[in-house]
Amino acid sequence: VSSRVEFDTKKANDVLTKLNAQRKSEGLSSLSMDTSSEAYKLACIRAADMAIYDYSSSTSPMYGTLNDMCNLWKISSSHPSDEIHSRFQSNDGSRKIRMSNGYSNVGIAVIEKNGNTYIAEIYLS
Repeated sequence: VSSRVEFDTKKANDVLTKLNAQRKSEGLSSLSMDTSSEAYKLACIRAADMAIYDYSSSTSPMYGTLNDMCNLWKISSSHPSDEIHSRFQSNDGSRKIRMSNGYSNVGIAVIEKNGNTYIAEIYLS
């Protein structure tokens, strides 16, 4: 799936920088993003899936729910978010996940296609 789209790694790193600045201002530790991690790989698959099938809901037409995707690739302890930093922070549910001490790793993938921006954030402990 991900070979059919181009990822904006600069924008993903910018989102991580803003996220970690926000976490630091709230006394939380920074999250790391390793491009070989399961979180990053799943975020790439999720963002590519959204861009290819042009959706932003929590259920993929190809893979089902995020839990279904995690089960398919045997990944546990994940939680999705699908919008950019300011939107994430203004949404109480997303903000709670992003500011949780329970996570140490994040995967962030960004794709721009047909004038739309598709973003996936996957958190792992």
